[in-house]
Amino acid sequence: MAKAKTMLTPAEVKAADAARMPARFADGTPGLAFVVGKRGGVWQWQGRVRGEPRKITGGRYDSGRGMSLKQAREWANEINAKNAQGVNVYAEFGNGAPDEPTGPTAKPSRKVMTCQEAWDIYVHEAEATEENAERTLIDKRQTWNRLFASAIGEKLLTDITYLELADIVDPIKSAGKRAAFNNAVRYVKRFFTWAEESEARTGLSDSPARRLKTDKQNEADRTLSEVEVRWFWDAVGELDATARAYFLVLLLTGQRRDEVLELVREELDMTRSLMDLSERRMKSKRAHITPFGDKARSLIEGRLGAHKFDFVFPSQRSYLKQAPYSDYELGRALNFLNAMMERKAETSGKTYERWTPHDLRRTFSTLANAILDDEEDTVLDENHIERVMAHKVGGKVANVYNKHQYLKEKRKVLKVWEDEVRRIVGGEAFDRY
Repeated sequence: MAKAKTMLTPAEVKAADAARMPARFADGTPGLAFVVGKRGGVWQWQGRVRGEPRKITGGRYDSGRGMSLKQAREWANEINAKNAQGVNVYAEFGNGAPDEPTGPTAKPSRKVMTCQEAWDIYVHEAEATEENAERTLIDKRQTWNRLFASAIGEKLLTDITYLELADIVDPIKSAGKRAAFNNAVRYVKRFFTWAEESEARTGLSDSPARRLKTDKQNEADRTLSEVEVRWFWDAVGELDATARAYFLVLLLTGQRRDEVLELVREELDMTRSLMDLSERRMKSKRAHITPFGDKARSLIEGRLGAHKFDFVFPSQRSYLKQAPYSDYELGRALNFLNAMMERKAETSGKTYERWTPHDLRRTFSTLANAILDDEEDTVLDENHIERVMAHKVGGKVANVYNKHQYLKEKRKVLKVWEDEVRRIVGGEAFDRY
């Protein structure tokens, strides 16, 4: 009789993660293992997908704040069930790789690598050197699996042409998905540049992606007009409660996409209506304290009361509850909002350009700076709006010595801004959420 596989316990997982000693711990759940490295433990599924050996990386354990043992088993069981039905789980869940190299010095078995072989080593090295943030690595893997793996994965690097790559990415641009197009171009260009720089290993001497260009037209100019803000406010009502609150808080606070997306309970002082973001979370690498207005407070309180997770805006996927709303979920919500608003524009006979989460931040700055009083004078100080957005104000010396947080002035900005949004969308619509 075959010996029953031992099931891991939560205590064993916690201890292994804390030890940070490289090791792999198999669970009794088919294919599931807890893989520990210097950065802690991550869940991994390994098995055959349509006859090919595959590895799929799940969430990090993150000292108990990430994917738990129970959630990892649910995740693995979902993969196993779909795999048994013939679903390509590597494409659906795929951020793993077949025959993943064991280190940065892994050598190809022939002079010229296939694109997939080179990609696996490239991603492995990027993760080992922490070149990219974890969210960026996940997005890179998903973009590769969705667009490039099936199209060029099995081809030799030297057989790929510029036109072939253009044929893959151009339809994204034609569909109006500028951000997705630009990310795909950046990711594939960086990959082929790395392959060229690593010619001794990969066999590639000239990058076919060199001529690919991102779409910079109006890249830093998109703001929503007052009419579009009204369309936006109506459209978010069709989203799930988490996505709706996220997009509204983004507009009402003027903060960056991930600063709001990855917001956790311990960063909030609800008594004083404050966000306290550490330098680790900020693009500027400087800690940032900013208030939020009454409407934003109400939306945040609604999310905090709806669940017990650390993240204010948690993922809705069952196995990622201790993770923020994912890029996949965010992308779907954003596409829906743009589609709804584009339909409104067509009905009104207006032209429409898709927007990204960062464009809501630009809309906040543009419209807040344009608020006028009865004398046609600007109501808000431009410098205080910049401070709300965590931009540097003043010279280098001033920033070294002046540590005042300007909380009173920031509160005024956000109070006046919420009043302006109420005026734009109408009181009844403003109070709807």
